[in-house]
Amino acid sequence: GGLVLKILKRTAVFEESDVLHGPPKEQQVKIDVPKRTKLYVDQTLREKEQAENMYRIFQQDLIRLKLLTGKEFLKSIQAGLNPIAKTKTEAIRINAEVHGLGPRFKLTIKLQNTSAATLSPIIDLFLSFTYDENIYNLNPNYIEIPILINGIEYGFCSFVTCITDKAISDTIKVFVCRRDSTAPLISAAINMPIAEPNISI
Repeated sequence: GGLVLKILKRTAVFEESDVLHGPPKEQQVKIDVPKRTKLYVDQTLREKEQAENMYRIFQQDLIRLKLLTGKEFLKSIQAGLNPIAKTKTEAIRINAEVHGLGPRFKLTIKLQNTSAATLSPIIDLFLSFTYDENIYNLNPNYIEIPILINGIEYGFCSFVTCITDKAISDTIKVFVCRRDSTAPLISAAINMPIAEPNISI
C-alpha cells in the first residue's frame, strides 16, 4: 500500500472558487451569420441539380491531369531529367540547391547512391554542366566523382557568376555521367534566379 500526506494551513478556507457553473457566457452570444444572398441560393440549387454532371466533369479533368502528368514524367525520363536514375544494379538520387543573391551564386549538387540490390559503391562518375556562356560563368564546370558509397549523401559545389548586366536568368543543366557511357545517367535542370545588381560602396 501507500500513504499520502498533505499539510494544510490552519487558516485555509475550504470554499469553492473560480469554478465554472454551466456554459460560459460566450455561448449565449449570437454569431453574426450573413444572410443568404441570391447568388448563394442559385449556386446551391445548381449544385443540387447538376451534381452528376459536375462529378463527371471533375473525373474527366482528373483523368486528363493524370494522363498529362504521366506523359511529362515519361518525357523527363527519356530526356534524363528524372531526379532518380535507375539501372539494373544502380540507383542515384540528385538534388540541386542555389545559394546567394547574385551576381555570384553557390551551386550545390547533392548525390546519393540509393541502390538497394547491391551495396557496391559506384565509381568513375563525373559532373558536367551546360549553360549560356553569355550569361553565366561556372568555376569549376567539370567535377570528378571518385566514388559514391551506398546510403551516404555527397555534396559538390560550383560557383556561378552572372556576367551580364541585363536582369535576366536562364537554366543551368547538370549531368551525372559515367566515363564508359555516352549517355548521362541522370540530369537536373536548375532554374537560376535573377541576379541582384552588384552595388559598390
